[in-house]
Amino acid sequence: MFHIPKQGQPFCPLWRFLIAWWHQFQLRPQSYDSAELDSSAKILLDAQSRFLRVNSDLNFIIEGHCDERGTREYNLALGEQRATAVRDYLVIQGIDPDRIKVISYGKEKPAVVGSNNMAWSKNRRAVTVID
Repeated sequence: MFHIPKQGQPFCPLWRFLIAWWHQFQLRPQSYDSAELDSSAKILLDAQSRFLRVNSDLNFIIEGHCDERGTREYNLALGEQRATAVRDYLVIQGIDPDRIKVISYGKEKPAVVGSNNMAWSKNRRAVTVID
């Protein structure tokens, strides 16, 4: 049986791995041209910030992604806005900005291939990856 450490307790290496894997989560903005974080995104980021405060030796990358609509340049800029919105929220939560890298992939790395609303909604995202 697994034991989940209480807040403030150190994580064993196995838990650090599992939590690092789990925190490769994705935030999905509602609108195709939006970088705004909704309440469910903020709940996920609050949990992530707690994890990152306890594990202050971890650095991470925030990737911004878009759907296939729009020009390459537009989507690169929007992807950066999405990743920056996540970074800014985590910094407000007390995470050192020197630990965070931001990168935009625009529409270059879709999570789902397709030209429909389902695919587009899955591709509008910010992904946080432990570095």
